[in-house]
Amino acid sequence: MLRPYMRKIIVIGTLHGGLTPKEELLEILNKINPNKLLLEISKEDLKKDKLKNYPDEMVNAYMWAKNKGVEVDGFDSSISITKKKIAKQDNQKLIEEIKKLLQVRNFTWKDMNKEENRKIIENSSVSKLIDPNKAKKRELEMLENINKKMIRSGIVLILTGSAHLKFFEEHLKEAIFPLRYGI
Repeated sequence: MLRPYMRKIIVIGTLHGGLTPKEELLEILNKINPNKLLLEISKEDLKKDKLKNYPDEMVNAYMWAKNKGVEVDGFDSSISITKKKIAKQDNQKLIEEIKKLLQVRNFTWKDMNKEENRKIIENSSVSKLIDPNKAKKRELEMLENINKKMIRSGIVLILTGSAHLKFFEEHLKEAIFPLRYGI
């Protein structure tokens, strides 16, 4: 009799823009100790070590995986989701707005894994810049990329921006979201 494959998929949402502390992220990575780490970085950029334009937490997780000998792959899409071209200062302005929202509510990046807390950011000016049709296309491509890189057994950790959690929860039925439900 063949043993069934045992796979555990864990999804953790981060906040880009330097809002996910490296030490806290590394603590989670060490605790989960995945067999495979999937990051919101394009596969091509990972192969070329072209990481300077990616969020710090994704680069930190990549370096952690390389140092630990953990298989790592990227699943990001190149689809731009903004309604207009965002200047670097506009992006920084949004990050500052999110920081203030977090401080007012006394939230951390981990709290943004909970759907009710995500609405705070979605109701900010961030949502005014996002084209929902482009965002949906991007997430579908990201999901397709994730499915191509899935392993049959072991622990798979998917690290993505917390804005994508609802989509992944709807489409990765066997995944668990430990920070989403306070587990």
